[in-house]
Amino acid sequence: MTPTDLSNLASAQDGEQQTALTCYQSAILAIAKCMAQVCPRVGLVYNHRLMRLPRRLGFDATPEALAASREAVEADVAEYGQAASAWVNAGVELAHEILAAAGKATEGDGHTDELHAAMMEELAEQMEISAEVDDATQVRTALKRYATGLRSYVQRRKKEKPPALTELHNRAEALAEWLGSANPSNIIDSLTGLLNRQEGERQLQAYLKRDKPFCVLLFEWTEARSVPPQFGRSGADQILKALGDRLITLVRPRDVVYRWNQDQLAVIFECAGEEAMARSVKIADWLSSKYSAVVDGIVWKVEAQAAVAVIERHANEPIQDFIQRIDAALKLEVAQPVA
Repeated sequence: MTPTDLSNLASAQDGEQQTALTCYQSAILAIAKCMAQVCPRVGLVYNHRLMRLPRRLGFDATPEALAASREAVEADVAEYGQAASAWVNAGVELAHEILAAAGKATEGDGHTDELHAAMMEELAEQMEISAEVDDATQVRTALKRYATGLRSYVQRRKKEKPPALTELHNRAEALAEWLGSANPSNIIDSLTGLLNRQEGERQLQAYLKRDKPFCVLLFEWTEARSVPPQFGRSGADQILKALGDRLITLVRPRDVVYRWNQDQLAVIFECAGEEAMARSVKIADWLSSKYSAVVDGIVWKVEAQAAVAVIERHANEPIQDFIQRIDAALKLEVAQPVA
């Protein structure tokens, strides 16, 4: 075999490997898309994770990286299946509860109708008495008595609402909330395209139940409050989105990235505090750069510095206490772990 033949063979093998990698990346993207479409409430989180994986493989397609990516995809698909099944089952259970409550409400209709008829009969008698009175003072007194009785009836109807009907109403509201939770607008931040704070807090609750160490990396654009007035909120939002776009390229695909507050981004980092601290300083340095924004047709070049704090999980810490520590963390001017 000549050197030319060897070169052609190597080129053919490289082309086959690249084709295989491209197919693998496309398959990951297709899985991510399906997750978001089939069950948005659960799937959007995994969608965000998997959408970042092909990009990472484009820079690092070593056998070790490919093996790690396969394990990550398999783990995410398994977790997604369990979480989606639990979410769907919760809706089915609510539907069954509504059917049961509706049956109870129907059984109680007879009693409710009798009570309603008795009350209306009493009010009719009061009205008849009012109509038979000639003296104006007595008419006003009788009508006042009728109005009081009517108001009392309305209040009694509210208080004596059948428990089955109240239960049905509560179950219907729970079902509406369950359906609404699948709306992407309740999960995704409309500006950055990242997960929103509400979903971030839900992810924190899920992580608190796991027996693994994790930290929250909180990043803030420190100059956001000191930009010129003509730059405006529109320009600031463009910078924050650019910061978010860069941040997702600097963390691992499995890390959960979301918008925390107006000019703050956060990452749930599954590791011990020392590792998170070392990594956070590098990420903040890489985030700090010049960004462009267009305001009223004018292109602005803005130097954005990113401050960072690392908030470590405490054992058995209530979720609200953890959230309060995250909110207070970037009162610090330099990155340091928050105890």
